[in-house]
Amino acid sequence: MIPPKKILMATQLTSNMEALRLFFTDDIYLIANEVTELPSVVQETVNAKETPEVKNEVIEKEPSAPAPNYKFLGENARKVLILVNDANNQVSTTAGTALLWKIVNAIKLTPKDCAVLNYQHHQGLGFEELTAYFQPQLLLSFGIPPTAMGLPSQQTELIGQQGSVKTIFSSELDALEVDIPVKKALWKSLQQLTLS
Repeated sequence: MIPPKKILMATQLTSNMEALRLFFTDDIYLIANEVTELPSVVQETVNAKETPEVKNEVIEKEPSAPAPNYKFLGENARKVLILVNDANNQVSTTAGTALLWKIVNAIKLTPKDCAVLNYQHHQGLGFEELTAYFQPQLLLSFGIPPTAMGLPSQQTELIGQQGSVKTIFSSELDALEVDIPVKKALWKSLQQLTLS
């Protein structure tokens, strides 16, 4: 076996300013007093060209609002926002959650079509903030009065309108489950809904 030939390479480093000019064709600017003395070739180049005037302007920019961090169930595919109000559960008790999914099914929607947000974890949010993020065509609110979101009062279990958003406000899901007359009034309104 023939041993490989050793190739000796000259170092690739150079301090020759004329050689460096061939490789570095863009202007180089020095900032602050980081370099105390410039090599003569660089100093001649800097003196030969007019240095651009640097303006120290502070451009004030309004801080952008952080993206909201809403925790909700569903995918909001059909733009239906459902607000619930339960401090102890993600949505409601077992009976209340079952009632909610019956309501969703009754208006020919699936959980994917909706965004179910527990308002208990997002108290203080206004109607405009919620609609800006979720862009609902329908807002169903269980246990959150319209005044909590900065809206005028609205009769419960009836379809209302806030801009382009249809709204229905009702009692909390647990209370609604056992209140037959209120449940019937809500059902009557839900039957009148038309969603795109």
